[in-house]
Amino acid sequence: MNVYSPLTISWTVENSYSDNCDLEFSTDNGETWAFLNNATSTGNYGSYVWTTPNLNSEECVIRIRDIYAFTSMDTSAAFTIMPFPETPLCMVTADSLTNYNVIVWEKPASGLIEDFLVYRETSQANVYEVIDTVGYNEEPVVTDFGSNPALRPYRYKVGFMDSENRVFPAGDYHQTIHLTISQGIGGNRNLIWTPYTGFDFSSYNILRKTGSGDFEQIATISSSFSSYTDFDAPSGDVAYIVAIDRPGVCNTGLRENGYTQVRSNEASLNLASVAGSKEVNFSVYPVPANDRISIQFGDNAMGSINLTITDVTGRIIYSGEYSDVRPGQVYSISTSEYTEGLYLLNLISAGNRSIKKIVVRH
Repeated sequence: MNVYSPLTISWTVENSYSDNCDLEFSTDNGETWAFLNNATSTGNYGSYVWTTPNLNSEECVIRIRDIYAFTSMDTSAAFTIMPFPETPLCMVTADSLTNYNVIVWEKPASGLIEDFLVYRETSQANVYEVIDTVGYNEEPVVTDFGSNPALRPYRYKVGFMDSENRVFPAGDYHQTIHLTISQGIGGNRNLIWTPYTGFDFSSYNILRKTGSGDFEQIATISSSFSSYTDFDAPSGDVAYIVAIDRPGVCNTGLRENGYTQVRSNEASLNLASVAGSKEVNFSVYPVPANDRISIQFGDNAMGSINLTITDVTGRIIYSGEYSDVRPGQVYSISTSEYTEGLYLLNLISAGNRSIKKIVVRH
């Protein structure tokens, strides 16, 4: 339990007429006690919200006892109160290029944190599991390769553990934007999305693109709402994204430009089939890379290859097209000007697509 945090103390009494009790607090496992507050019950139940004091003890206990019968009492199990840093998420966004969620937070200055723990909600409400571990000196950004933003929304939290493997409570969750689209009357497009949860903001931006063009903002609506109808939708292949301009920049400390925009999945009425698609075999070395990284193509990489390197928010750092590629062929790319951190290498060959993580350390 952190210091200066609300702690709800609850109790039950057998005799509803004995509503005068005292709450007491000990920091030495019951050797000494201090008065905390009067404990007044309503019927057989009572509760009190206590703000934890500034102390460091693993032997904290609370007891309640009847002020008229001191032998009638009950004592809690021992618990810990100590100061530790909060680890709130800064943002979670969908990367439309890789179709994965990206989790971003700002690491607090603390000698207590050994590793950050990134949690994702399971199929059960309010039950979370660890999906990744990030060292304190690494960039506080994680790509969830087990996510599919086009399928559903997700919830994430970040906590940490210390060098003694003690796990500390995670911060509040952030929930992603999941955008769906349906055909309206006369060619209109109806957009509906799940609201983003995690920080306060005033507006959603509606982005649209046609064909292979770039996304352009076509509307802004209040964050009070989560639907929009595009009456001026052009014909052909049209896609949409709902975005939020975050108030304040998420500064991870390892790149010049911070993270500023939350995005939904990319939604379109056109169905793209992935049946029969295969991963392109290739290897990347060295890992981590310093000034150069090499890509060696595997046995099913042939013909024309499209290769892009993006940062974890989807910003394209490098893009190239290679023709007449043969299995075993090696290409080298300079990373000397890259900021240290995590990148995603995306490779497309004959409609097949593969993604690998690369790390740059100078």
